[in-house]
Amino acid sequence: MRKKNQIALYENLKKTSLVFLIITGPIHIISGLLYAQNPFLKTSFLTNRVLDIPLLSFFMIYIISSAKLEKLMANQNSSKYDYLYWSVFITILVLALSFDLFYPAKLPKII
Repeated sequence: MRKKNQIALYENLKKTSLVFLIITGPIHIISGLLYAQNPFLKTSFLTNRVLDIPLLSFFMIYIISSAKLEKLMANQNSSKYDYLYWSVFITILVLALSFDLFYPAKLPKII
């Protein structure tokens, strides 16, 4: 892939992941606060549980695309770091998914 195309790809990936990060981040934080205060317990619990993995994914994609874009702009060969970046991303994602599956949070009973 040409360098111009790579730069354009990673710039678009960075911008897109930032938009999704800005959308899902506050929703996840607000749902966690609502869950702690118990006004909409079931809805806030479900929203908080559903958005944790996408929020983590968008954050990691933003970080990886920023690092790759920095390397491309500095004219450094970053292909040897690609495997490291994506293996760390996949490892963190698999750990988060397995943690969510094997240790499910239980909805407290409303008295």
